[in-house]
Formats: sequence, C-alpha cells, structure tokens
Amino acid sequence: MAKKKGRKKVGDKIWENKMKGVTRTSDYSRFYSYSNTACQVIGFTDIDNNGLTGIEKQYNDILYGKDGKTIHKIDAMGRMFPDPGYLYKPSQNGSSLILTLDLICQTIAEEELKRAIYESKAKSGMVVIMNPKGGGILAMASLPDFNLNSPLKSDAYNYKNRVISDTFEPGSTFKIVTTSAILEENIKRPTDTIFCENGIIKIYNHTIKDVKHFKNLTFQEVIEKSSNIGTLKCAMLLGKRKLYSYARDFGFGNETGSGLIGETRGKLKNPALWSNLSLPEIAIGQEVAITAIQLINAYAAIANNGILMKPRIIKATMNNKDKVIKETTPEKIRRVISEETANTLKSFLVGAVEKGTGINAKVNGIKIAGKTGTAQKPLSNKPGYSRTDVISSFVGFWPVDNPDFVCLIVIDSPRNGHYGGTVAAPAFRNIAQRISNIPSRKSKIVWKNNQHTKYKKPFNGIRIPDVRNLTIDNAKKKFKIFKNYIEISGNGSIVFNQKPSPGEYLKDSEKIILMCPDKPIKVENKVIIPNLVGLSLRKAINNIHQKKLKFKVTYGNGIVVEQSPAPGKKIKIGSVCYIRCSDNRNISRILAYK
Repeated sequence: MAKKKGRKKVGDKIWENKMKGVTRTSDYSRFYSYSNTACQVIGFTDIDNNGLTGIEKQYNDILYGKDGKTIHKIDAMGRMFPDPGYLYKPSQNGSSLILTLDLICQTIAEEELKRAIYESKAKSGMVVIMNPKGGGILAMASLPDFNLNSPLKSDAYNYKNRVISDTFEPGSTFKIVTTSAILEENIKRPTDTIFCENGIIKIYNHTIKDVKHFKNLTFQEVIEKSSNIGTLKCAMLLGKRKLYSYARDFGFGNETGSGLIGETRGKLKNPALWSNLSLPEIAIGQEVAITAIQLINAYAAIANNGILMKPRIIKATMNNKDKVIKETTPEKIRRVISEETANTLKSFLVGAVEKGTGINAKVNGIKIAGKTGTAQKPLSNKPGYSRTDVISSFVGFWPVDNPDFVCLIVIDSPRNGHYGGTVAAPAFRNIAQRISNIPSRKSKIVWKNNQHTKYKKPFNGIRIPDVRNLTIDNAKKKFKIFKNYIEISGNGSIVFNQKPSPGEYLKDSEKIILMCPDKPIKVENKVIIPNLVGLSLRKAINNIHQKKLKFKVTYGNGIVVEQSPAPGKKIKIGSVCYIRCSDNRNISRILAYK
C-alpha cells in the first residue's frame, strides 16, 4: 500500500520500523503564508500542484514550470548509478506573478468587512478597492472565506470569487447611470425642480415609494436624498434606448475585461424586451443584475473624469530568475461621459455624503464622494421581491479632487439594520479612514475654511531622512537630492535637530532647517516615533528598540498596518508603542516553485 503526500508523523513511524520494500522521497507542495487572505483571488492547487481555482488555475501554465527527467542504472543491491550516456533533462521552476493587490489595503478591507457582517448579522458580504486612474485592484474579498492551506475543510461555495461571479440588483447605486445620461443629454440641470409626488407614485398600477415623503427637490437633491420618484420621472424624459446605451457604455451587461477566471456578464435586457415598467425600474437599479466588479468600475470611470478603464489584477510576470519579463499597463476602454458631466456628478455624490443618505461614510478632513444602495432581493421560488432580505451597499471614492481609491462594500441580507447608509456606509468610512491614516498613503491635502491646497509628493515620494546627531558633512551626504533645500542654523558641527521631522514629505518651497548650536543644549528626554507601517514585525521591533521605546503587538504577526502613537510624534523614552499587524507575510507576489 502506498500513499502520496501522507502525514509526516505516519511516514516517520513506518520508516522507523524499517519495513521491507518501503521507500520514501521528498516532494514539494504549495504553502500559503497568509492562509485566508485574498483566498478567492489567489486560489489553490491539488495534490500534484495543479491549479484548481483562482489565479492558480488561470495561470497554471505560467506558474507550474517543467518537470525534469533522468535515467539511472540500478544494480542487484538496489543502488543507483548515474551514467553520462543516459538522458538527463533538468527541471525548470515556474514563473512568478506580481499582483496589484496591496497587502495593507487587503487586510483593512477584510477586517472591516468582517466587522460589518458581524455587527449587521448579515449572511455574507463583498468588498473591493480599486485605483481609478490605472484600474489596478488593490483589495478584493468575499466572506465567508476559507483557508488556502486546508480548502477541503470548507464549503466549496466559499471558493467562489463572488466579486466577479455573483450578480445582484444594485438599487440606488445604479442611479449614476441615469443621472449621467440626464446630465449628458441636457435633459435636466442641477438646479431644476422636480415634484416628487409626496413620496408615492403609481405607474401602470405599480406603486413606487420613497423612504421619505419628498415634495419639491432640485435634481441635485434628488440624487443626494436618493429619491426613486424624482429619478424615474427624469428617466421617463430620457427614454429607454438612451438609458440602455449609457448602461452599456458604463460596462453593465458585459465582462469588464479584468482577466479573472469566472467573471460573469450580469443581465441587462435589450430594450426590445422591456415591459412598460422596465424603464422606471431599471432607472432606480431594479430589473437589472450586475456584479460588484462592474459597479466599482463604473464609479471608477466617474472618479477618472468620465474615462472607463479595464480592471487589472496582474501587475507583472517574472521568470524563474526573478527578472521581470512582462508588465501590464493601464488600458483605457472608452470615454463614457464628458469631464464636465463627471465633475457635476462628483458634486452630487459629495452632497450625498456631506448632507444626504451617505452621511455615515463621512470622514473628517477627507472629501469623499459616494452613493448608498438598498435593493430588495428577488424571491427564489416565485416572482416578486422579499420583504425582509435586501442587498445593502455603499460605493465611493476619495480624495474627490484627485481620487486614488474607489471602494465598494456589499452586505447581503443584514438583520441588524437595513439601508446601505446605515449598514455599508460605516464600513466604507472605517476603510477610508484607516487607509488615509497610513503615513505613506496620506493624501497631501490641507483643509482651510472649506478651501484646500493640494501638495504633490516630491522626489517620487522619498521621505526626509533622519540626520540628527550626525556631523554636518555626513548629514549633507544623506541630503544629496535635497541639497537645494538645506539651511544651516547655528555655528556648531553636529546636527542637534531638524525641521521638518524625519519621515515627513517636503512641501513645495519648504526649506529643511538643520539646527547646529555651537553650545551644548540640554537633551530632551523624548524621542520621535518612527514610521513603522509597511515594515515586517521584526524590523519594526528593531526600530522601536533603537529609539529606546517599548512595544505591544495588538494583533497579527506579519506586516505592520497601523501604529499608535502616529509617526513623527514626540514621546518619552520608555513609552509603549502599539502596533497592529496583518496575519502573515506579503501576498502581493505569488512565487511558484512547483
């Protein structure tokens, strides 16, 4: 009896008993350092290391490599002898893939999705984060999930990447299509007044309601307050052909081109098949089935000034010598709406967060644009909609003037809470706040009396180095790229302090002041907290010890994703620095040595 890849303890026991005719050989198998993280995206392999799901399956030919082959002579004692005259073919390691996924964004997204599902007592949920300019997917997750190292212990349904495969009716988040079309076709202006029928209207004996009994609203207020009646009344002026055309241009009813295996097209019927109710229903996000990847990509087009990009998950391919042999580049699909229309729509979505249904997504100091969605789920066994089960969602982007992130949260069948504004918007807020608080990701925007000044990260994002306690000559060596910004204060030879603090970015026209007093100065019993985010736990601890500080790990053992106190703050020597880590090590790269 033989078994491949049996348990090591069992194999060792058999080997210790020296059973005749039994041999053992070494073999390799995939080990996933991050277990559950991004599990549906990455996928897993079978016992022979062939990809079964996700990227493992889709790119199996690239990752797998080639088996080697050799022939040996064996004598009567079972000993093997190599012979140069026989065939020898060396094995080749597979190539590697570098993903666009960002470990910190992925970790934050999964943690906040878990929290939202737990607090709302929901059935499941999805989250996805994108960069709107390049289409790179920074985070993608579905819950419930599974452990990549023991997938057979989980329900096979959890293997699905539901962000790209599962369809749902979006509800009010789909109103951006209707609104874009109305603005682009000059049917309504933002200040035009619409009578919203006191919150109830009958169309072909079908009753449609608003959550509140609105009377007269401007077109902008219709979107901010998410009035179904105001939206569908405008859509009736637009017509079904144009609504369908704009929906298709935004990417609904088609695959996005993400390249991920298992992506579905959703369902957007041809206008020839629409009933009398289809136009008002589709205008408010019903009678249409979409995927999460389609929805976030549509909002990314608005964030990108009206240009729809192709989502991408693969950043580059490396050969078995770790040399990049192929890189993917951002790919424009089409311009959907004009830049002017996109800017007007952005102002609508900012209003939805600042004073409308999305107010729970608001983050102080960050200008966010977004939209809530609440859609009744269709009944599975008969026509009609459930009275209790809904899809609650929120999708938005930030910072509005130059967006770096688009994020979508979808919560399925919440029991504690109902609307997207109360169930999904708080999760979005937490994600946006946590990502924006990462020092290397902070948007350089300073708010002053509702006005803002934007600063670019100079020198490709290189931070100011720490030159304290160095001689002036050695400090200048570290400041090569900043040489035109240095100003010496004092006549001493040693740098006592510097301004701005180490780790900060240099703002436009700002000088770096090196304080070099010629007389000794009483040393302050305080140190400046270093930036630890993005470092391994071991390296972070070393940096903390160098500053003569103590530390406490509040979660995880991998890459540091949050720290307290914040970098740059002064604290007393011996104080405690709290650090929060991801579960394991870097997932942005899948190395294949099969």
